[in-house]
Amino acid sequence: MAGQVDTDRFTAVQWSAVMSTYRKSFFWCLCFCLILSVIAAVDLLTSYRQEERSAAKRVANASFLLSEWIHGAMENSDYVLRDIISQVSLDALRYPDTDLARQADISRMIDAKRITLPNAAGVGLVDRNCVVTHTNARIGVDASRRE
Repeated sequence: MAGQVDTDRFTAVQWSAVMSTYRKSFFWCLCFCLILSVIAAVDLLTSYRQEERSAAKRVANASFLLSEWIHGAMENSDYVLRDIISQVSLDALRYPDTDLARQADISRMIDAKRITLPNAAGVGLVDRNCVVTHTNARIGVDASRRE
């Protein structure tokens, strides 16, 4: 019986050593997975913040380009309108015009100036009563009731 007890005790000690090795392996595997998860989470958060900053920069650049484009378009329109006004006297702004040749010349000049503006659909002059006197479209439209 004494031999039997020693064998059982040896088996228990051996099983305890195996379980201890298993627990250590499991503990280190858990630590490795936890560290890997933390590294992945930090990398994901860093990438997210970097992409967010990059998107903000792209939006700011696109907004700046759009504002410059609009500013340039307004400036070009202003130059063309000032040029038209400098070439047309106030006496010519009446409807109906008595000098049809002058009206046609001014309308052609306005249309030639309009063509120099990209995306311009129409340019016209109105008299003091807001009646269109010269344009590339329909002449004689009363715009006095429009806002």
